[in-house]
Amino acid sequence: MYSKISVRIPQVPGKITSIKKGKATYILYEYDRVYKPEKKYTIAQRAIIGKVTDADEQKMSPNENYQKYFPNAILPEELPEAYRSYCLKIGTYLVRKDLFGLF
Repeated sequence: MYSKISVRIPQVPGKITSIKKGKATYILYEYDRVYKPEKKYTIAQRAIIGKVTDADEQKMSPNENYQKYFPNAILPEELPEAYRSYCLKIGTYLVRKDLFGLF
């Protein structure tokens, strides 16, 4: 799940790549390389760490893997609860309506 905050794309030489799928551009971090002796080449092991934001090409919306591979990165404050999905808020309304019959 991508967060609504945006961070600068990490500048790690040789470890960060981007892949465009449809209209979205994803940022991948290469965490390992596996050598295949029978085929005589290496295979890069990569994980998606975020998605490039529409507003700024130098920033991305991080996902859970970003914190896994960059634990020392400082993330901006989380958004207040008001930014939660309305689907999550409807449950409280329905419970109050059934219990109290107010609305």
